[in-house]
Amino acid sequence: MHFDGWRGKELWNLAAIAWAAILAAGALVLEHGFGQLPCALCLNQRAWIMLAGLFVVAGFAHNPRLGIYPLLAVGASLAGGAFSIRHLYLLTLPADQVPGCGVDFDYMIDVFPVLDVLRHMAQGTGECTEQGFMIPAAALVGFVGMVALTVTYWRQR
Repeated sequence: MHFDGWRGKELWNLAAIAWAAILAAGALVLEHGFGQLPCALCLNQRAWIMLAGLFVVAGFAHNPRLGIYPLLAVGASLAGGAFSIRHLYLLTLPADQVPGCGVDFDYMIDVFPVLDVLRHMAQGTGECTEQGFMIPAAALVGFVGMVALTVTYWRQR
């Protein structure tokens, strides 16, 4: 497949880069444009989509024919998707079973040991149920799209 001198793999790679950038930009617009502060799981999902995007960029910059970069991007997308599913799961829990909010996340980063902060980021807290279904559901769709793009890119090599 040729398009103005570009081969198919480069187009799929650029599409995956654009997709990751759109997802990350959307999260930043929600935070800074609409004042919707991210919870621990939202931050985790944001980090995984950025990591997946960085793997795709690295593959494009280093050698688009190497299969390790799409594999790493798929792995990061699957990890992020797992956190989206965890987030959706917390939203389905009855109010009495939702984990307590605990202390503010910014305070945790300043005071708690790094392993405790990472554990809270992985498990989520009660503040993760304040966002509603739309954000983690959109993130899950975004991760599925990223997997589809990187797998298609990998198959084009």
